[in-house]
Amino acid sequence: MNPLTPAIRRPPPPVPVSFPFCECNRTVGNVPFTFDPTPVVKKAASGPNKMYCLTLYTTDCIDPSNKCCAQRLSKVEWWSKDACRSSVKAVYLDGVKVDQQWAPKGTFKIPALNMAAASVPSAGREVCIELNAKSACPTLQSFCARSAQGRCYYAMFSEDKTCCPLDTFVA
Repeated sequence: MNPLTPAIRRPPPPVPVSFPFCECNRTVGNVPFTFDPTPVVKKAASGPNKMYCLTLYTTDCIDPSNKCCAQRLSKVEWWSKDACRSSVKAVYLDGVKVDQQWAPKGTFKIPALNMAAASVPSAGREVCIELNAKSACPTLQSFCARSAQGRCYYAMFSEDKTCCPLDTFVA
């Protein structure tokens, strides 16, 4: 287990949700990746935009024999709102701009990560979403679906996309 990753997993989301909107195993802990539960807010390099940054860590799977535990991280999806489609200015992985996409029902995603657990250092990797300050959704609270609960929902997909553990972080 990564020494910086909390030893105790957070409980699953408080209420059943239909996200992600596909057929996959949503059980927390069936892929070896997790985000730190609290994002760091940073000022964007230029202008009034804010960047919401999460640290991506590796962690022990609850069942190491699960086939998804040994797979690469394919993509990450967030449950957002359709009204926020024009709010994301950019997404960065360790400071480098990466591809981002939208899918139906307010699904925002970072596709094609193809990341092995071994490529994540013990200090983690930084994933930042830059939100346009003048858009419909300039903050995580306005960007995340169900943010009134104070949480943002996300799913990390295994390489074969059969496992997509659902978790949350603070909005």
